[in-house]
Amino acid sequence: RANIPQKVIICFAETNQFQKIVLYAKKVSYTPDYIFLLRNVMRGNVENGASFAGMLVQDDPPLADIESITNVFMEQNLIPQCTSFLLDALKHNKPEEGHLQTRLLEMNLMSAPQVRMLFLVTRCSLITIEPTSPSSVNRLSSFNVLSSITPTSSTSNELLCTPTSSSQSGWWNTSVHSALMTVWNV
Repeated sequence: RANIPQKVIICFAETNQFQKIVLYAKKVSYTPDYIFLLRNVMRGNVENGASFAGMLVQDDPPLADIESITNVFMEQNLIPQCTSFLLDALKHNKPEEGHLQTRLLEMNLMSAPQVRMLFLVTRCSLITIEPTSPSSVNRLSSFNVLSSITPTSSTSNELLCTPTSSSQSGWWNTSVHSALMTVWNV
């Protein structure tokens, strides 16, 4: 019996047996380069790649970094699929994933005009974002989705943003999730 897990995993990937990749890797205590595998799968079939990406973040901790997976989607400008992936991967609303929530918001505001209205009509109250750069805050402000932007503290990079509409619920909720899925038909 040969000890060549990388070849076994490549065979599983070529035959679209992604669940077996994860199970086999755990069984033989081998950590493949999941991002490399995902890139190769995405080149061949976006739907299979999106499914594989979802598998990679099911475990806690995830088998691959969520930001790296997001980058793979964005390399091919797969914004609808990336949106679907991020909405599922970020459903636990962890503070350490704030920058990814910001990136999700920003990429959708830049790519789909109907998303701007979505944030206005979902009656969001407060959004905590971690700007990736000063220009990202300016871009978010320029969409007139946010009525005010203030630092949450003097030691934090987080900003507290008040959308132009108001209600009692936070932005990371089921109605936003459903609306984004509807906008992109995913």
